[in-house]
Amino acid sequence: MNKINKLKKDLQKVDNNIDNFVQTETSDMFYIIDIQGMSKIYQSCNEMGKCFSVYNEQSLEIFFIPIDGKNGLLNFGTSYCDTVIFSKKDFCFLEFKLNATSQEVRAIRKNRKKAIKQLSNTIDYFDEKLDKNYLGLNLEAYVSTPNTYPRQDTSWMNFEVEFLEKFGIPLFEKNEKRF
Repeated sequence: MNKINKLKKDLQKVDNNIDNFVQTETSDMFYIIDIQGMSKIYQSCNEMGKCFSVYNEQSLEIFFIPIDGKNGLLNFGTSYCDTVIFSKKDFCFLEFKLNATSQEVRAIRKNRKKAIKQLSNTIDYFDEKLDKNYLGLNLEAYVSTPNTYPRQDTSWMNFEVEFLEKFGIPLFEKNEKRF
C-alpha cells in the first residue's frame, strides 16, 4: 500500500466518512477560497488577495479536505482550521483570515492569535486520532491573511517560534503553497 493510500486509510480514524470529504486536484495551479464559511477549490480567482494559491509544480496529486464550516469534516463545537491539503510529500493545515479588514495592530494580533488557536485545535485533534503518525510527511501550518497585513514583523516571528516549539511544525503567514 503506498503512502497516500495508507494515510487516507488512517484518516478514517478522524472520521469514518472521510472519503465523502476528500477531493483530489492535479492542476498545475488552483485556488482555495473560503466563501461564507465554506472552503472550496476553484480554478480561477477573481479577487487576488482573497484566495489561497496552490502551485503544483511537480504535477502531484494534491488532496483537499474542508475541515471547518458548514460542510466541513469537523464542523462541530471547537473552532478548527478551515482546511488541510496534502500530497505524497507535505501535509498542510490552513486557516483563512483573508476577510479581515482592520489594520489596527491589536486587531491584527487578535486575528493571528485566533488563527493559531484554530490551527492548534486541529493539529491536536489530528495528532490524537493519527497517534501523531503522518507517515513521514513534511508538516506545515499556514495562516492566510490579507496582503495589507505586515509580514515578518516581530509579533509574527514570536508566534512562529512558539508554534514550532509547541508542535515541531513550521508556521507561515502566506497566501500560497508550492508543491
